[in-house]
Amino acid sequence: MVMITVMAFGLKMLETFVFFLVLPTLALFFSLYIILKYCSFIRTRWFAWFHSNIWNPVAEVLTFHMKKDHFRELQTMTSCDTELRKEGSIRILEIGAAHGCNLEFYPDKCRLIGVDPNPYFNSYFHEAHSLKKNQHVIVERLMCCGAEDMKDVPDNSVDAVTSTYVLCSVTSIQETLKEILRVLTPVSCQKSTDLIM
Repeated sequence: MVMITVMAFGLKMLETFVFFLVLPTLALFFSLYIILKYCSFIRTRWFAWFHSNIWNPVAEVLTFHMKKDHFRELQTMTSCDTELRKEGSIRILEIGAAHGCNLEFYPDKCRLIGVDPNPYFNSYFHEAHSLKKNQHVIVERLMCCGAEDMKDVPDNSVDAVTSTYVLCSVTSIQETLKEILRVLTPVSCQKSTDLIM
């Protein structure tokens, strides 16, 4: 008799747990999934917030030394632009500039053109995450466009193209590479590697 009572109590507890915790949680996640999948306005805002506040702090801890090593060659590059060369500066185009998580690795006085299709990263870029902490970088402009269509960047105008955590999500890797080759200065001008991925 006691065993039956214990089993009935256990089943009642399981039923209560499922009814009051599991089902509402599943309903919440399903609702969020539907909203994020079909509402691009919310999805792009949420992604900018999530990437800036949740993903990046964790990723930066895990990848700091790798990035420092990865971007080291930028420190020794010489620009093809005579004015920039006089200043001891180079021009960098960053694909997927997001909130500026790579700025700390760029050389002093470098000029940056940032490209990102998500317009909601701009506020994170300008406010807390980047420019205040990385005043050694001169931001020429931030462009809201995909890497496949950077038509506002002139041919042969940048010394280096950088990108982290991005090329897996571009719509066409071939078009992106064509655009990268178009905007890069001729290799003969440079001392170092001009494409870092």
